[in-house]
Amino acid sequence: MADPRRRIVGLAIVSACGALLALAGRNPGPSVSGPVEPVRQPATIAAPDRLPEDADRDGVPDLRETQVALRFAPVVVHDREEAVYPTSVENFLDRTSLWLYDDACTPDLVVPLGPASQAALFRESAPTCGAGDPINSYGVRSRGKQRTFFLADVAPEHRLGSGGADGWPTYAHVYRNEQRGLTVQYWRFYPYNDRFPYHGGDWEGFHVVLGPGDSVLELALIDHTDILVRSPSAFAWDSAEAGLHPLVGVARGGHTTVQLPAPDGRRYESWRGTIVNLGEKTRPLNEQIFLRYSGLWGTPGTFYQSSGYWGPAFNETDLADDGFVTAWCRGMLHPDRQIDGIRECYPDRESR
Repeated sequence: MADPRRRIVGLAIVSACGALLALAGRNPGPSVSGPVEPVRQPATIAAPDRLPEDADRDGVPDLRETQVALRFAPVVVHDREEAVYPTSVENFLDRTSLWLYDDACTPDLVVPLGPASQAALFRESAPTCGAGDPINSYGVRSRGKQRTFFLADVAPEHRLGSGGADGWPTYAHVYRNEQRGLTVQYWRFYPYNDRFPYHGGDWEGFHVVLGPGDSVLELALIDHTDILVRSPSAFAWDSAEAGLHPLVGVARGGHTTVQLPAPDGRRYESWRGTIVNLGEKTRPLNEQIFLRYSGLWGTPGTFYQSSGYWGPAFNETDLADDGFVTAWCRGMLHPDRQIDGIRECYPDRESR
């Protein structure tokens, strides 16, 4: 009998600063001088009503993506002393709000834009404080976290994540790679990084790189600054339910994926929980349109490291000088592909 717990989602500070912003369809915010430009929600962000066989148009049938993601889903081991556990995007968005930030203003421009949901993540701004170009939250990526949209840090009581399996979704990204196989990425989202430098919004993950016949070629661990490539033989594997599941550890407080789990750690067999097939940034699956959100998942802090970070498709780890998002597209076959003007592996452009 199939495990009744298994659920698979796969097939399926406010300031004035010259010309400021207001929400479309809402009353303007603080009184400002000069013209006021609206913050607009583009009509182009939408989730499909139903999924055809290859809805994300990446050349891999969606059923195949889900099957592979389940087969290699990891055993994730947290330290017994870990205080913050993963949570779902929806849970986090219910407890945060969307803001606009620009540190070129004096004082810093920090404008609230309202409650957050996946559909409400997408906004545009007018030029701000010496910057003559508008920015948006669905393609413009801030290189230095200085002019950007962001999701506010959640209140302390909501920073612990979810202790039960139902609240621990694993987000999967499957694509064809240059080794004539598939790469399966597994992402976890933590509402807070509970170790110095403390910050909100912590996306962590790793890649399982497959060759022909689904042979495991390597694992790539997404560190805070680099991607660490390791041989499959460096990991322990669990063959439960005809799968091949790597055991990976989680660094306490900082949450990076590590090779050696704590021997007495808390195990989580991810295939027994929810596996969410994200699809591609150009064509998200299962209504996971947050993939196109290019802002920060936490409040800007005093320093770069104490500010929120980006989601999977705009991740900072090993980011190339030309903007290529290595953590999202490492080894991808045809990484230059784009659909409707959206590039899979690059932001539309950058801001400060």
